[in-house]
Amino acid sequence: MKNYLKEELSSNFLKILMEDMPELSEAQTRRIAEKLTDSSFSSYLTNSTGLRSQLKEAIVDVEKHRAQFKNYIDITQKQTNTILKKFKEKGFITKKYDENTHKTILKGQTTMVDEMVFFLNELNDLVILFYKEVYKVDQTSMETPQITLF
Repeated sequence: MKNYLKEELSSNFLKILMEDMPELSEAQTRRIAEKLTDSSFSSYLTNSTGLRSQLKEAIVDVEKHRAQFKNYIDITQKQTNTILKKFKEKGFITKKYDENTHKTILKGQTTMVDEMVFFLNELNDLVILFYKEVYKVDQTSMETPQITLF
């Protein structure tokens, strides 16, 4: 790939020099084209090295942030499961399948927990969105990890 690019640059420079400066000898044209090729190829390599370094840093940052957010989701799921277990035992909430959205939602048994249930349902939507958008995971089989809070 490098040799192809260098040859392409050289032939383009030669063509431009021969068209725009016909008064130069062939040796002068080739010498100038060679210097331009070396200079532009050196700039290209320096630029490519910088881009590669920036891309590597960006990938490391993205993976670090994904892992960090995944940890937040895992902690949220663990704590939510503990809370839900207690609320189910006490009869404060029930799970219900919503035909409109095609997902399981929580229903509060008393007005006291309705706001908390609303929050948990919103949090569940965020968890599902995270797994679908960031990890491209969809809950289609039992082999995939749990992508919902409940």
